[in-house]
Amino acid sequence: MAHFFQRVILPIPKAKPHFQHFAFAVGEYIVGRQTGQPALPVAHPLLDAEGGVRLVIFATVDLERFSTRLSDAAWPTDAELILTDRNHTVIALHPHRQEWLGRSLANGPVTQRIGSAVKGTFDFQEAGTTEVFAFERIQPLDTGLTVRVSLSKSQARAAATWQAYQSLVGFSLVA
Repeated sequence: MAHFFQRVILPIPKAKPHFQHFAFAVGEYIVGRQTGQPALPVAHPLLDAEGGVRLVIFATVDLERFSTRLSDAAWPTDAELILTDRNHTVIALHPHRQEWLGRSLANGPVTQRIGSAVKGTFDFQEAGTTEVFAFERIQPLDTGLTVRVSLSKSQARAAATWQAYQSLVGFSLVA
């Protein structure tokens, strides 16, 4: 995973008490000033012996590279996976489409349907097709990241039917 990160370590002066409650944090979608590439900043404090923040490690995840690697995994043909930040901005997706990185889904009907729920599934119909959506906010909740997976209902039904068929064949061989 080191390929996705660019690291910076900064000392934090003791005069910054607001960092005392700081834990691992995930930022929001950005375009790097130097690279011009989409990125996601993350940070984590390193504590001293007294429990105070001594250093904060900052890193940025290269979202173009991350999204491309995500697409290298074996996914069902019709499956779409979208990772969004706390503002519902696309930070990674499969199948990979560069033009979607950074796009806001905040006002989209699926985002409205998800609302403030932590996880769930639902059917969503649009343009005559029905898709099955599953979503879950990545723990801990304060990361703000949400994974959404969708699959056409017919593809989901076919997969479920095949799984049931395999179970029945296995059961009949045992019986």
